[in-house]
Amino acid sequence: MKEFGTIGDLINAYKAIPCDAYIYCSKSVIETENLENGKYLVIESEEEDGYVETEDGEVPKQAYNLGMSSLVDVETFKDILSFQYKLNPKTLYKDCIKAIEYYLSNDDFLDE
Repeated sequence: MKEFGTIGDLINAYKAIPCDAYIYCSKSVIETENLENGKYLVIESEEEDGYVETEDGEVPKQAYNLGMSSLVDVETFKDILSFQYKLNPKTLYKDCIKAIEYYLSNDDFLDE
């Protein structure tokens, strides 16, 4: 389990995060639909210690105890950022956030 204080920290570390993990975020991120408004937690599948049923579905106990909600699986997160960097190798932080938000809203990659 690894905590990230900001979305920027998570973006900067995306290549090193194992694919068999899931990203959880502060409920404030979900409530405000603002990725810059919270903290993040990555939990690998073998680290999960049971689940708690919530209104948003099942969440590992570790994430639930920290008041976190499901965001996206790491493999998809990596795909979003890899696609963005492939489109523009000089992609800025704000462009990464825009690409992630677009994917979460549209289940598709931003290709502008």
